[in-house]
Amino acid sequence: MKEINKYKQQNGQRQEQLQQTELTFRHQIAVHENNAQDNWIKPRIWEREMAEQSREVASLKHRQDGMEGKRLLEGYRRRRPMPGSPEMQNPPRRGKGHVMMCSSLISVAKPFPVGDHRVSWTESQLRPGTAGGLKG
Repeated sequence: MKEINKYKQQNGQRQEQLQQTELTFRHQIAVHENNAQDNWIKPRIWEREMAEQSREVASLKHRQDGMEGKRLLEGYRRRRPMPGSPEMQNPPRRGKGHVMMCSSLISVAKPFPVGDHRVSWTESQLRPGTAGGLKG
């Protein structure tokens, strides 16, 4: 009787091992199937995005052709920039002619362009203690 119980116990342990192994393999299969599905879906998403981009490029080319044709027919006249638009605002100056203001000092007193003419600051025009160091 002891041997029968021993064999039953061993049989139960082996069945548990088999179930654990089967569960592990099922989990691995699910992970691999999920990865395979992701690997199939990603190229489809990229293909769709490429198709959308090519349609957008075609649309933009069509608009550009229409605008160029309209410009040729009407005779191109550049519009004047409106006051307050970014085109009218002075961009930051960089380079040799850039005047750098630090509190009441002007570190470089060289000419820089303003509009269509050039402006230069001299020491006689600078007065310490005023806003930006300039005469007001």
